[in-house]
Amino acid sequence: MREIRASRARIVEAADAERQRLERDLHDGAQQRLVGLSLALRLLRNAAERGGPSDAIPALEHADGQLHQALAELREVAHGIYPAALADDGLAAALETLAERLPPSLRLGNLPEERFPAPVEAAAYFTAAEIVRDLGDDTPASIDVGRTDGRLVVAVERAGLLDHADERLVEIGDRIRALDGEVCADAGSNGGVRIEARIPCA
Repeated sequence: MREIRASRARIVEAADAERQRLERDLHDGAQQRLVGLSLALRLLRNAAERGGPSDAIPALEHADGQLHQALAELREVAHGIYPAALADDGLAAALETLAERLPPSLRLGNLPEERFPAPVEAAAYFTAAEIVRDLGDDTPASIDVGRTDGRLVVAVERAGLLDHADERLVEIGDRIRALDGEVCADAGSNGGVRIEARIPCA
């Protein structure tokens, strides 16, 4: 059983490392090329404007707008794969960044400022992110994280039904149990769901 648990932990750690590599490849590669292309388009549009009225100006403006939209979408994808804030600044910063991208109905409660082992932080973050990722504008939800008896306790509660709940809870459970943690799912106080994950972090 110890060997099985160690093997599962290595699989999760390898998957997270691959997620992080993909995020950095997107950031350092595709995103930087799109930013460079956007700058080139702006310079070209400015040059066209200095030359007087031109049919090319609206087309350049449209292309620049489309490029900005593509860049925003790519950044969103990269963040979903593995948020840079998680690796650079830790769990609290990553959850705060997540909350900025979601409706204001999400409340952040206690968040630990200390750092934890990377697999623990990743498990805690993706547990919370998975439960609130499709949060509606008026759907109350909360995330609280604390350390108790050598375990990092992540409590996420949200109103409303969880789409594809079984699949999502299985994925969360697999990740947490790979680190010798445990997950409990109960009905929330507002008719939704409450997930509590306890991950060893000593």
